[in-house]
Amino acid sequence: MGISKEEKTINASGSGQLAMFYHEQHQIARANETFLALVNSGMTKSDLARCIEKRPAIWKRYEHWLDKLPEVRPDKKQNAA
Repeated sequence: MGISKEEKTINASGSGQLAMFYHEQHQIARANETFLALVNSGMTKSDLARCIEKRPAIWKRYEHWLDKLPEVRPDKKQNAA
């Protein structure tokens, strides 16, 4: 097995723990941006609950959003009225 593209990027951008730290921070920031995009596109409590149930290692960090997310998608709420 060869070196992955990510490992090459880490090695090229600097060596050691500091480069790995910044790489991991970048990955976390991308995950947070993706989550916020999902929230803005209408994620519901049940959507997030299913994600947490399926892959808790990834989604559990957003568990506190369960209290903030709507029960139904906003566009569905308008259609029901």
